[in-house]
Amino acid sequence: MEMNRRVCLEGFTHFDGNIDGKHIDSLKVYVLEEIKSTGAGACGGARTVEYRMRDSREVAARLVGLKFPAECDLTFGITSANRNGETVAELVITDIKPVGAKQFAKSA
Repeated sequence: MEMNRRVCLEGFTHFDGNIDGKHIDSLKVYVLEEIKSTGAGACGGARTVEYRMRDSREVAARLVGLKFPAECDLTFGITSANRNGETVAELVITDIKPVGAKQFAKSA
């Protein structure tokens, strides 16, 4: 199952290299998300959320020249990951596409 979302991408980090003889190609993106009030608690504003992507060399190349924050379309997928011997569902990015040249204004 995949889902798409248009987001304000605040930045990214990319690593493509070897650690202890194992090749790693990993991308982390930082997305501005609105804090929505749920239940009895009061809250508001926005927060930065980190999402991960594997096998990301091609996508990272698309992001290198962007000025941040930037508007992007993210495609998410669900994979399974092994955590402490238990298989769990994990939300990961499968694609990122910058949207035109639109930039978000930085808040003061």
